Amino acid sequence: MTVGQLPADPPVTIAPGAEGTVVALIGYSLLAVMSLRMGMLSWRSMGAAGRPRALLWQYFALAGVFGGLAGGVEVTARVSETTVPLARPLLFGVALALAIAMQEAASQARPGAETVSERRWILETAAVSGLVVVAVLVELATNTAADIALAAGAIGAAGYGVYFQRKRTQTNAARGTLIDTLLRQALPAVVFATGAVVMPAFGYGLLGPGLVDVITSMFVVLVGAALLPVTVKLRQHLLTAV
Repeated sequence: MTVGQLPADPPVTIAPGAEGTVVALIGYSLLAVMSLRMGMLSWRSMGAAGRPRALLWQYFALAGVFGGLAGGVEVTARVSETTVPLARPLLFGVALALAIAMQEAASQARPGAETVSERRWILETAAVSGLVVVAVLVELATNTAADIALAAGAIGAAGYGVYFQRKRTQTNAARGTLIDTLLRQALPAVVFATGAVVMPAFGYGLLGPGLVDVITSMFVVLVGAALLPVTVKLRQHLLTAV
């Protein structure tokens, strides 16, 4: 700087990964709020429903728990600048729980659907939770094979849900009902949650880690946005049921 000159303004820079952190904080916060709200409303609906309908609400509540945990854990990790590899397995849990809800709805749409036994109730819930625990263990391996395995599991869960959703909508009696509306609204959440789980697998030579982080966070924003109409419909259902 020469005498009589004003100092030049420092260049505006953004630290690597800052963009992804901002989007992630927004996305995971939205995910946590919408998921917890869906979980609470589904739990209230489950308490007022008879079997086998209560099992369907249980899967919505379980998806809400997984989504709330994913959002809360990741926001805490971003704020504290730590690494907690739990968001992807928990997002896998969201996709899996909603996919099985679609399978359960397809089963209930059949004439003469059987009553859910207590044993089946416990076994199915334990199976879903166990798969999420396995996904957590896979994610903790932190290698390419683990990322691909988790991505494959999420794609499988999404395909499972899409198959049964399509199968259920082919039944005329299932169209236009509350469950039909909810599952149609929940289907984008399954797809977007799967996208958030799959995206990190593209970080090996195809896309940079910063870009992968931003795109993954955008998928999370879309999951939260997709759950908003689900919570609105659940709230309307509870108000009319009172």
